[in-house]
Amino acid sequence: MKRKIAIALVGSALALGACQSTNGGTNNGAEGAKSANSTNLSTCGGDKFTHLVGKPIPPISDLDMPGNSRYYGKDEATANDEPKRFNIVVSTENAAEAIDNPEAKIIRIFCG
Repeated sequence: MKRKIAIALVGSALALGACQSTNGGTNNGAEGAKSANSTNLSTCGGDKFTHLVGKPIPPISDLDMPGNSRYYGKDEATANDEPKRFNIVVSTENAAEAIDNPEAKIIRIFCG
């Protein structure tokens, strides 16, 4: 199970290259982690995961996450083009760093 989440995090991090453009995403970084969600969390099923904010990454490996979920590091640009997509922002600079970092935490969840 831990390997599945690691693969998902790496895959998401690699797929985010397309979201790094200035016309496709917004860099939410640390400021975005503090901002309010632009879309209601129930739109993407995120309302079921609000208890994860502030928690370490490993517990999500046991959860039934939506298939179109994305994981972002706190300094990565995030896409907000799909209201039904569930997104997780972790405390490391990028999502890939969270894989081997036991100190990594979920700092924000949002739909978009």
